[in-house]
Amino acid sequence: MTEPVKPILSARYAGRFAVAAPEFGIPYLSEASLTMAAPHDRHSHAEIQVLWVVEGEMGMEVGPDRLRVGPGGGLVLSPGQRHRVVPPGPPGAEPPARARIVDLRLRDDPALPTAAFARRVAAGVIHPGDPATVADAARRLRATLDAAGPARSARMMSAVWELLGELVVKPVPLPTPGGGSAPPGPDMRLAAAERYMADHLSDPIGVDAVAAAVGLSRSQLTRLAARHRGVGPAELLRRLRVDRARHLLRGSTLAIKEIARVCGFVSQNHFSRVYFEVTGTRPSAGRG
Repeated sequence: MTEPVKPILSARYAGRFAVAAPEFGIPYLSEASLTMAAPHDRHSHAEIQVLWVVEGEMGMEVGPDRLRVGPGGGLVLSPGQRHRVVPPGPPGAEPPARARIVDLRLRDDPALPTAAFARRVAAGVIHPGDPATVADAARRLRATLDAAGPARSARMMSAVWELLGELVVKPVPLPTPGGGSAPPGPDMRLAAAERYMADHLSDPIGVDAVAAAVGLSRSQLTRLAARHRGVGPAELLRRLRVDRARHLLRGSTLAIKEIARVCGFVSQNHFSRVYFEVTGTRPSAGRG
């Protein structure tokens, strides 16, 4: 078995983290603190670069555009796209500023699910995400190195996918006539349930646990899933497990038995049976 997630040893990252996961097409993934007293040098990367601001504010010049990215914000830069970090305030009047960021580089390979996803997101513009979700994903990335073996890879990729999901604009509740916001509608509650499933695929969760996590009863969640997805929540969870397994089969060299475990299947035989029922093929046929 290989150990795809490796720490990058550098005094620059003392107290933070920098890792490489080449098996997943990630040559570099770090959490870093930026100090912006003056513009940095203009440069570009051969990889897809994705940045999220965890705390503070970051300025970025992308071509002629000057962007200001606040907490939770994400930014995708295409390979070869010239850019530089700048103070977030107006040019010529900026006091030194600091930000804590997550910096992800993805090998530009359309066969990699993460790169294919990032390629579909608009580059060079700000994608507002939820600051709490981004901060939680950054915390879970820091904890990645406390794990070992396939658990380390599974936890890292779970946090990476959570961050990538924040690049997709979410629906905002409409204001009510008296001010404030309307309570979340059924689509948003179902989306929360699906996110909880995706974040806990390695855990032995069931429908009751998912419903409780998002403040619904089992019957409410079942009705929402049937109305908006055409299947029950157990089937949604099963499909999410198979989809995660499909990504790992294509994008990693983890053994099928290990993929079964990190995707929440009770055994390799169970995994093979469910995978065949959903896809019509055996897991071995899905290897990249």
